[in-house]
Amino acid sequence: MRDRRDLASAIKQLRGTRSQKEVAEKADIDPSTWSLYEAGKQGPRTQERFEQIARGLGCTPERFEEVIWEHRNQRVAREEERPQAVDAIQEPGDEPSSPGRIDPESAIRVRITNIHQQLNGALQELEEVLLLAVAPKRQEP
Repeated sequence: MRDRRDLASAIKQLRGTRSQKEVAEKADIDPSTWSLYEAGKQGPRTQERFEQIARGLGCTPERFEEVIWEHRNQRVAREEERPQAVDAIQEPGDEPSSPGRIDPESAIRVRITNIHQQLNGALQELEEVLLLAVAPKRQEP
């Protein structure tokens, strides 16, 4: 399942300097819906819509998926670096300006931010699963 944050950053990268309206029209998608995709507030609910987005961006669905994965891998790598900073909490008696050390308050903020990001990701995935569960089944022609 794709994370909407990765989808959004991939769309922004592939759109380049073109306007949202321009690529939305090329994809035959309402510009306000396109804006939601690019803001990471909504993801495509069908493969057909995913392919429309790729078409609007001027690439194949395979290339679009590849760029999404590149953004995912970069995001995960950034998230994995953050806990290392949390482990460097300043111990009593340490110099406040010791390299690689952060104060406990900052460490708590980092942990809270990580928890929020993980919960938001889980919530997004749960919303998508629930939407798929209640979506009407397509009838074969």
